[in-house]
Formats: sequence, C-alpha cells, structure tokens
Amino acid sequence: MKSNSLQDSVRNAGVVGAGGAGFPTHVKISAKVEIVIANGAECEPLLRVDQQIMAKFAEKVVSGIAKVRGAT
Repeated sequence: MKSNSLQDSVRNAGVVGAGGAGFPTHVKISAKVEIVIANGAECEPLLRVDQQIMAKFAEKVVSGIAKVRGAT
C-alpha cells in the first residue's frame, strides 16, 4: 500500500488517538521517522483490552505496524 493511500484511508476513516486529545492519526503517520513505537500499555491497571487485542490478533497488529512503518 502506498503511503499516500494509507494516510488518505486513515484520514477518511476519522481515526484519532485515544489519549484524550483526539490527535489525528493520519498526521502521525505522515511524519518521516526512523523508528515506530507501538505502545500497548494500558492506562489503568485493571484494563486488559490492549493486551487481549495483541494476544488474539497479533498477526493483524504486526501487519498494521509494518504498514505504518512503510508509510513513514
């Protein structure tokens, strides 16, 4: 997938960060970087959502990270 295609898809889908500020994800993947960090840490000690997503959908998570890495 070409980087513009990924960025356009993410922008058109309205994907934003879940950190409270709602920062547009397409802006993050538009930057040119050498390293991509995928933070799977939970914001609350009793939450397990990110852990479960990474465990049950590891292949999709890694594929998504690879696509983002290719777009930056």
